Amino acid sequence: MRTNAFEAGISASVLHNKPDTAGRDDYDTYYFGGYAGKRVTLAKDGIFSYGVIGNYDVYGDSADATADGCSTEPMTIGAYTGLAYMPNKNFEVFTRTMPLSYERKDEGQVEIEFISEGAMGIKYFFSK
Repeated sequence: MRTNAFEAGISASVLHNKPDTAGRDDYDTYYFGGYAGKRVTLAKDGIFSYGVIGNYDVYGDSADATADGCSTEPMTIGAYTGLAYMPNKNFEVFTRTMPLSYERKDEGQVEIEFISEGAMGIKYFFSK
């Protein structure tokens, strides 16, 4: 969802993991996320954005994920900044980074990270 001054969205993806260690089964990681923020027009086709972004991960087989060194319920939340190029009203090429984030890896283990995650992509808007 977007307007000239606001943007928000959700995301989901799946990653299939194949551990290198013998005797461990493959497992899937399910990623769920969302963001909301403000958009500022820089030029005719250029946009700067900032806001809050978060991700939550779930492992299909937590025993094999934990044995592979992955935490059981990782979560990341933080601020984001982004740049986008919008050549017309339906397409947008964007990049987004998290300059500061809070990450929970294991129960009781947390990290404050600096420039830890980023994304880039293309959006298509189904609007008139």
